[in-house]
Amino acid sequence: MDEAPHIRSSIAWRAFGFAVAWLIVAGPAPSSWLIGLPSVALATWASFRLAPPLPYNIRFTGLMRFLGYFIRESLRGGWDVAMRTMSPRMRIAPGQADYNSALPEGLPMVLFAGCVSLLPGTLSQRIDGSRLSLHLLDAEGTQMAELEALENHIAGMLGVELEDTHG
Repeated sequence: MDEAPHIRSSIAWRAFGFAVAWLIVAGPAPSSWLIGLPSVALATWASFRLAPPLPYNIRFTGLMRFLGYFIRESLRGGWDVAMRTMSPRMRIAPGQADYNSALPEGLPMVLFAGCVSLLPGTLSQRIDGSRLSLHLLDAEGTQMAELEALENHIAGMLGVELEDTHG
């Protein structure tokens, strides 16, 4: 397998991220790039020395879909929790559950666990291989379909294949 395209892609993404950070910090003045370009190059080089590229190729379309999904679900999750807890009926039935993820272990699973909290009424507690322990505000709800949708968005962004079953 030729790693050159993967490394070039990783360099491009990191350089892009550092360039955006420079633009935010220094503003759009063209003269700022006299210092900005060498700084971006040095930061990109240092990032490779400190954190070699991971074996995932972030797909731009997958990233854009994930970001839209993330924003929408974060707002929906916050609203749902606020309405449940501020309601006079306190529409909660807390509980715990385990979820067997179809994502591969490592970065995809850690990203999944970190993003679970954006879903309405869910909070990740622990990762054990491909199993995620969850705290739920409504243990009788339908969070499993939402968890599968989140898995699909992460897989689409990272370009990973999901395992066939949710054991």
